[in-house]
Amino acid sequence: MRKFNGNLSLMPLSDLIQWADNSKRSGTLILSQHERQKKFYIQDGKIIFIWSNCEAEHFGNFLKDH
Repeated sequence: MRKFNGNLSLMPLSDLIQWADNSKRSGTLILSQHERQKKFYIQDGKIIFIWSNCEAEHFGNFLKDH
């Protein structure tokens, strides 16, 4: 599996997700900033799961509040 890393100031996240979709990539996109981390699990270019270590960003909390 080919890996790459970089800075999102070079390419917006939306463009990166579109690139993964167009090229049917699979893997994990990890976004880190200080103590915060998000992981986008991608299979054949589609996001199949998103994880965050920030409790306020947990999907279960979103569902509970809405």
